[in-house]
Amino acid sequence: MTAYRPQTLAKIVRDKDKRDVWDECLAAAVLAVRMMPNEATRHTPAMLLYGYELRTLAMWPAPRQDFVIGELKDEVASR
Repeated sequence: MTAYRPQTLAKIVRDKDKRDVWDECLAAAVLAVRMMPNEATRHTPAMLLYGYELRTLAMWPAPRQDFVIGELKDEVASR
């Protein structure tokens, strides 16, 4: 016999609704696993599989503060 807990029941109902969309979360889960270092190899699965570390948007440098629209295009055109 289990104790009745409304909080637990509400969570079960919410999670049951998410079962149909598990495949939408799969890519994010695989990316997270591939970016975590393994204790035994001390490398990420991405490094072992692809030969380089994966780069995500969070790793990209922030844009320069003095950025001017069209500056790069003018610089390339002057070369």
